[in-house]
Amino acid sequence: MVHPNAYLISKELALKIGGWDISLSPSPDEDAEYFARALINASKIFFTNGFNYYRKVSDYDSLSKKRSLKHAIGAYKTTQTKFDYIFKMQKDEITKELYSNQLANLMYQYAAEYPIIDVMIRQELSSVGITKLKLIEPSVFSFVANQFGFKLAMRLRSIKNLLSNKFMQAIS
Repeated sequence: MVHPNAYLISKELALKIGGWDISLSPSPDEDAEYFARALINASKIFFTNGFNYYRKVSDYDSLSKKRSLKHAIGAYKTTQTKFDYIFKMQKDEITKELYSNQLANLMYQYAAEYPIIDVMIRQELSSVGITKLKLIEPSVFSFVANQFGFKLAMRLRSIKNLLSNKFMQAIS
């Protein structure tokens, strides 16, 4: 697959960074891995004021809306791969904190529904020397996690999701 914005880079850079990494598929963040390789391998990066990227809005199921375990694992692998690149260039407290924030976001999105994601993320945090996970979630979740523990907060979120799904099935 050719990245949709590949025409914005030189052929030399495109050859240097290689093709789309299909081993990460399906992932709602596959393009970010490609973009990370482009940034790392570029000799120059120019910022241009006044340009925006607009997505077309549609009702179909986009990759970023998929919530299966396969997609959750793809999102985890994509995040891990992006930071493998970054850590080769710079591995300090700032980059570790950025990685921790990304993993916390993935944990919040998927771990209540798929506990294996929690296990994978905790193992990854340990392997890169991150001892504390910063919570970046809605205030109620953060309050429960800080006062009563992360596991209880995740369990309550799982119950909330289950009840919400049953309610939606009942009214449809």
